[in-house]
Amino acid sequence: MPHRELWKHLATWSVATIPFLRSPLTLAANPIEIYEYFSAGLPVVGTRLQEIELFRDLVYIADTAQFAACVAKAIAETDASLRARRKALASRETRTERANSPLSPMERARADSR
Repeated sequence: MPHRELWKHLATWSVATIPFLRSPLTLAANPIEIYEYFSAGLPVVGTRLQEIELFRDLVYIADTAQFAACVAKAIAETDASLRARRKALASRETRTERANSPLSPMERARADSR
């Protein structure tokens, strides 16, 4: 789908998932779709990966056996402040900001959590 159409689809979702299998490749991955999901305020369920754990207070982190239960918790989420915090984080993660920042996304997340 063209990227410009993504927003109308995200608006119909209750939850987004990043169901990566853990492997050397995915353990080194930065799943950038998380920022698009956050920009819509969506609860996100993701596999336990270092880049996803940076946002552990905004996502539901699941090992394989818990994935379905985490999706159910995410769908049932009622805390509007989580949606607002996700949107605020995504608004700071623009391509321009990343290009102009001397810090990596991991370093920025660590600085934000302090």
